[in-house]
Amino acid sequence: MTVKILAVTPGYYPEVGGTALATYLITDLLAKDERIHLTVLTGVKNPKRINGVKYIYDPLLKRIDKRYIPVSQLNRRYGDIIKSNDIVYIVNAFPLIPVAKRFGKKVIVHLHDYRPISPSAVVLAGKTNLSNLGLLKEGFYTLLIQRRGVKGLIKNILNVPYTLQIRRWVCMADTILAVSRRHVEILSKYMPECKNKIKVLYNPIPKFPQFEKKLEELPTFLYCSGDNYIKGFYILLKALQILGKRKRTHFKLILTNKYCQESLDMLNKLKKHYNLNIEVYGIIKYYDLVKLHSRSWALLFPSIWEEPLPYTVMEALLMGTLPVASKVGGVPELVEKTQAKNFLLTPGKPEELAEVIENIANYKKSDFENKFAFILSSEFREKYNVMFNENTIKKYFLY
Repeated sequence: MTVKILAVTPGYYPEVGGTALATYLITDLLAKDERIHLTVLTGVKNPKRINGVKYIYDPLLKRIDKRYIPVSQLNRRYGDIIKSNDIVYIVNAFPLIPVAKRFGKKVIVHLHDYRPISPSAVVLAGKTNLSNLGLLKEGFYTLLIQRRGVKGLIKNILNVPYTLQIRRWVCMADTILAVSRRHVEILSKYMPECKNKIKVLYNPIPKFPQFEKKLEELPTFLYCSGDNYIKGFYILLKALQILGKRKRTHFKLILTNKYCQESLDMLNKLKKHYNLNIEVYGIIKYYDLVKLHSRSWALLFPSIWEEPLPYTVMEALLMGTLPVASKVGGVPELVEKTQAKNFLLTPGKPEELAEVIENIANYKKSDFENKFAFILSSEFREKYNVMFNENTIKKYFLY
């Protein structure tokens, strides 16, 4: 018996971002099952195509992720394609949930953040003791830090009632997939009415080009998160300042991703004042990132929010780059049973980050390779093969 599945997602690989990559990898696994006929409805014009999968491009889906569109309009636009499928798999296209349920379809919603409970889609570390109202306020303030000006303020205000609406829609789903045990725990606490529907489905391991791990002689650290406040960029700056004052500067720092001019100026000021070895690469291609990993000793990941399951940390483990990461969200689940578990940081503590950087920089290259770089990948793969099981995907979609 063939099961027809419609995957609806505004984003899709090769767009940048963990959600786009995870959605592509999951649809790739689903498409390999002969019992499944898969259609992907996406807002990406040129998606990475999978053999046997039908793709439908609709630019409206890019707006559905960011603004309210009347359900009646969505019903007219997507009603026919929804009716022709058995299961609707929704990623960030929440207004289509009531449309699919109106036609009696099984709906599976996959969450990669905290959209149903926070206007900013994030939950800051140390804030999970807040009430639902407190969490809404915290999400509003987090957005306020990231969005400035009158337009930003208006968007932030409108995000609060829309978050409540998203929660109502998500609770209509038959199954709600989260990406780590910690993700499930937080969602269940703030959405108790959906507790029995929320299940763990770890993201599939990403595929990347073959490479040789060949560390630089100078201890080299990689930071890939840009100057985003919630990713802990300001924690990194403070740690660099601490190390500079201590004259502990025998290391190189490579930064990728987006940085505004103000952030670049701060980095340059630290670089000149303390004679730090800092290189800013900006946004680079994935293959070039892999090459940077091959040279790097450790990844710096001082995030301050409950990251559901960051691909940045997962990729570092797979490539033998030691993740020096905050103890947030699904990070402890990724590093447990690996050497990296001993390098978890208290979120928001730059002095801890500075201390770990200094400790790693004191290793001899050969000792660091033997203790970490050459065994991390095998350690992680062994444990993750137990965590992620393709049969779990089939259980949610076929039974």
